[in-house]
This record gives sequence, C-alpha cells and structure tokens, in this order.
Amino acid sequence: MSALAPFISFDPAADEPADTKWLWHGLVAAGKVTLFTSLWKSGKTTLLAHFLARRRAGGEFLGQAVAPGGSLIVSEEPRD
Repeated sequence: MSALAPFISFDPAADEPADTKWLWHGLVAAGKVTLFTSLWKSGKTTLLAHFLARRRAGGEFLGQAVAPGGSLIVSEEPRD
C-alpha cells in the first residue's frame, strides 16, 4: 500500500498559519524561502544589505517591523 502524497496549495492565504514569525513583517518569514528578483542594477543587493543591517538590532525598515537577530548569507559571489 502506497502513502498518499501531501496536499500542496499554491494559495498564500491557505499556507500561512496565523502565528507566522515575521523577520520583516509581511515580506520575509522565518523558515520560509523569499525570492528577491528584478532587473540587474535595480537595487536588490542594496535593499538586502540595509535590511540585514537593520536585523542586527531590529526596529523598523521601510515602514515595516524587523525582528532582531542574526542572519546567514549564502552566496555564489566572491567575498570581495
């Protein structure tokens, strides 16, 4: 007897539990994958650098609450 595959919904409202732990309220949730995508040279790296700097102490960034804490950065880019 085979096990049934788990149900996967692509409706964001259905997937989000009421107790979501937000790192950047409404935008980046703990334990989730967030994709920032846009044209090159449009400010993605600058946005993330300022967001990660705000994460150190927490507070507010671009009008949304930011939870304090550390962050791990994994990148294919060279350190320099």
